[in-house]
Amino acid sequence: LSKNNNIKENNVAVIPTCVEIPDKKKDYSKVGNVVKLGWIGSNGNQKYLDDIITDLNAVNKIQPIELVIISGKDYKSRLAEFPIVNIKWQMDTQYDELLNIDIGIMPLSSTLGAKGKCGFKLLQYMSLGIVSVASPVTVNNEIIKNKENGFLVYDSWEKTLVDVLQHKDNWAEIGRKARYTVIGKYSFDSNKKLYIDFRNKILQSK
Repeated sequence: LSKNNNIKENNVAVIPTCVEIPDKKKDYSKVGNVVKLGWIGSNGNQKYLDDIITDLNAVNKIQPIELVIISGKDYKSRLAEFPIVNIKWQMDTQYDELLNIDIGIMPLSSTLGAKGKCGFKLLQYMSLGIVSVASPVTVNNEIIKNKENGFLVYDSWEKTLVDVLQHKDNWAEIGRKARYTVIGKYSFDSNKKLYIDFRNKILQSK
């Protein structure tokens, strides 16, 4: 990579990935006997799900689960011992579909490509007040405060998800804090002034 020496520190503004804040939010008074784990993402990122199927099988023996995939193509696993429900991603229905899940997941590896992820699906879950579980890779460590507004997988997915299931009574509060985090730091409204002020400063310096 080449370095542009003409760019100074005061000419840089760091604006995080932002999402719209939906009007609706998750209602945790309606969780069924089968806990629905959800994943939303592009076709190419489904590979990260393969790494946690064995863990999900172990969780399913303790608590019946269902894996809901919202993507451009169906996700299949011959190893899965639990139901997998595939929903075609659509711009106008994605948030309504996400409201039907109980826990949003974001598994990642420690590869360079994974470390470049922006946490977008995590922000989508959290903006709806959904309890989220994510690999502690790069930006995920900044978005989630472990066991406060979500959960980070420091040990195994099995152990972490079992821990999450033991916090059912706190899901609504964790989801509330998750939504508050996104509203305060990762929404378009919360970053609008930063962008406008930076733009005006650059224009005035020319």
